[in-house]
Amino acid sequence: MPYIEQTALIDQFDWTQSFKSTDATVNSNILNGVVISAFNCPSNVKPKNSNNVFGYNPRNHQYHNYVGINGALNESASSNNADSGRCTSYYGWKCDNGAFMYNEITGFHSFTDGTSNTLLIGEVASRDLTVANNGDNVYGLFGGWAGSGSAGKFDNNTDYGGGGGFTTSADGQFSSPAGFKAPRANRGKAPTALAPVSSES
Repeated sequence: MPYIEQTALIDQFDWTQSFKSTDATVNSNILNGVVISAFNCPSNVKPKNSNNVFGYNPRNHQYHNYVGINGALNESASSNNADSGRCTSYYGWKCDNGAFMYNEITGFHSFTDGTSNTLLIGEVASRDLTVANNGDNVYGLFGGWAGSGSAGKFDNNTDYGGGGGFTTSADGQFSSPAGFKAPRANRGKAPTALAPVSSES
């Protein structure tokens, strides 16, 4: 954020508090209605702030089109966190084998296949309001600023807006984890090798 002239905004954050739109914290209130144009695709015609149709975004947090990739899901791995190193969320999985991991700094030395073959940032596509799901308003349930969730495959039998492309902070209940701290130096452990990105969505 300091690199896009948002130092004044980031300096107000309390890194021990949640950023989630449904939590009445100092961070959530600071971000109420804030829109940073760099985080939205110019061709996206959907609202830049998530509406509050289902009550998941009462503080009107921004819905981002660009998200950092925090890993590639190995669907054959155990769902046990201790076995797989994954964390669960209501909408899917978070994998800590990518460039943007929770509370970690990843160096270029960690990209075992080179940066030209590694997906760092993806775009979260919007959808029309009347697709599938009985015409429910299915985009932007959560505004997201910090944290992670998983994209997964879209299920026409559900009416929530999670998922649909890449790992995104806008699709899971962990869009703003309580206790999130400012990024710090790697704790001396080598990051997990980055997994190849599947072309499946």
